[in-house]
Amino acid sequence: MRKSFLFLIIILLAVFVLTNSFALVDDIPETADSEAEMLVEQKHEQALREKIPPEISFTPVTRAKSNQLVTIKARITDDNKVGVAKLFYRYADRNEFSAGVPFVLVDKAKNIYQASFPVKDQNVFYYVEVIDVDNNGPVHKGPYQLFVGGADVRAASSSPVSVKDLARGESNYFILVLLLVALVGLIVGIIYLVVKNKR
Repeated sequence: MRKSFLFLIIILLAVFVLTNSFALVDDIPETADSEAEMLVEQKHEQALREKIPPEISFTPVTRAKSNQLVTIKARITDDNKVGVAKLFYRYADRNEFSAGVPFVLVDKAKNIYQASFPVKDQNVFYYVEVIDVDNNGPVHKGPYQLFVGGADVRAASSSPVSVKDLARGESNYFILVLLLVALVGLIVGIIYLVVKNKR
């Protein structure tokens, strides 16, 4: 009887140990699989993020006076970090662009960068190039043409005609017409008097 009882206890213990062992074995692969899936998902997200190129936005400068320094300000953003941002330019009598002027971050909160280049007495072509730290790019903006000196600058600096100017011009025209009518009337009156006196 004791042997049967001990045998029964041993069987129950064996079943309990085996059951818990299988449960532990089942838990390990699930944890490993979930960690592996998380790693794969993270790598996939990182790969997608690394493929997003930087973005450039700015208002091009199109006119300038000769012998001055022209500054280009641009908003440059990236999902990770901007790597290299340069401003390339060439004068109208050159075929190749410069080696590139590095942009400097001047407003971190608004992601504003700026770079400058000298202007001589001829037109200039320029463009912006950016590569991020993940080596996405290069992204270009341009080329743009900068007109230097001459009529283009005078036209850019001249103010548009206002409504007051137009009204003033119409008023002067009306006065001129009245003077001409009065002059014609005076001449006609003189001729009439001369002819009447002769009779």
